[in-house]
Amino acid sequence: MPTLVDAANVPPDGVGRFTFGLKGSPAPGSYTETFNLQSYGLRWFDHQRLGGYYIPIRVTE
Repeated sequence: MPTLVDAANVPPDGVGRFTFGLKGSPAPGSYTETFNLQSYGLRWFDHQRLGGYYIPIRVTE
């Protein structure tokens, strides 16, 4: 699901914050959710050059 940066503007070299929800798998275990960013809905960031964005997720009973 697409999401937008929380602030209206982020200056160069600034930090942008994104808020979104995640729903874990019904099966307990460790998972990794990976992301890539898109600029203005037009162009994807260079995932290979910049590295990946990921969130480790641990689902417990």
